[in-house]
Amino acid sequence: MVTENLPHAVDVVRFEERLRTERERVPVERVVVGKRVITETRTVTVEVRREEFFIERSCVPGGSGAGTERSNGWDIICYEEIPEVSLRLTPVERVRVRVEPVAETADVTAAVRVEQVAIEQETR
Repeated sequence: MVTENLPHAVDVVRFEERLRTERERVPVERVVVGKRVITETRTVTVEVRREEFFIERSCVPGGSGAGTERSNGWDIICYEEIPEVSLRLTPVERVRVRVEPVAETADVTAAVRVEQVAIEQETR
């Protein structure tokens, strides 16, 4: 075997695959926020007043009917209160919805190829 023409050192470049990861933002869920009106029945107690007609009788002094006038009657109007209901829209609560990012870790596993340098020497 002639070794005169061979260099004293030989360079071999070894390659291997590396995992390279990137992130892609993809939609995963759609959320619709809405509100609806629900009708409830509420009862409120309200004090109402009314007028009543009453007669108070008393004895006439002297027992005679002198000085009394006769009339065909009087018109007296009695009143009463009735509850009135009105509705007013009043803000009672503010609800805020926001999206917050949450950081997590994810393990990625893949097969990679690695070159190995082998030296074989033949001796004779």
